[in-house]
Amino acid sequence: YLEINDAFSNIVGFTHDEIIGQTSLLLNITTLEQREKYTSQISRDGFIHNQEMTLRNRSGEFRTVLGSMELIELNQEVCVLSTAVDITERKQIEANLMQSEQRFRQLADNIEEVFWIFDISEKRLIYISPVIEKIWMLPAHDFFEDPNLFMESLVPEDRPRVEEIVRRQFRGEKTEAEYRISRPD
Repeated sequence: YLEINDAFSNIVGFTHDEIIGQTSLLLNITTLEQREKYTSQISRDGFIHNQEMTLRNRSGEFRTVLGSMELIELNQEVCVLSTAVDITERKQIEANLMQSEQRFRQLADNIEEVFWIFDISEKRLIYISPVIEKIWMLPAHDFFEDPNLFMESLVPEDRPRVEEIVRRQFRGEKTEAEYRISRPD
């Protein structure tokens, strides 16, 4: 390394003075395989842009960075200009979100009650549980395509009461209701 900034020092856990004059291999920041891969890619393409890379910091913890590298000439010497943005926390948040969504899907796809998620501000259906097809005997996608289908499927005597409940839900109230539906059969 010829020069680094504080952000890189923070990512890898070494001070400026500990890094200058060293290589990523000597500091155990990257592996030989990684270095060969990046060197090959830079030799072939002349650059690497926004590629996820794994770096090991001083304490042995792996950090995921979004890295870019480019060949430049500095004082008649070919050098590699590198940038690394630490995205470790973002990747962990993404993994947690994906895990949470998988748990939600597992629950939602296996319960025997219909429930849906409706975006009040956009006035659109976001999710409806698959069991709706079994209970309503209509394809779930029909409810996404026709926002009035839910109300139209109610027994006429129940519609005014359910319309009032929906208005209360739009105001943020939590409600629970029983109603009857007319099925195509």
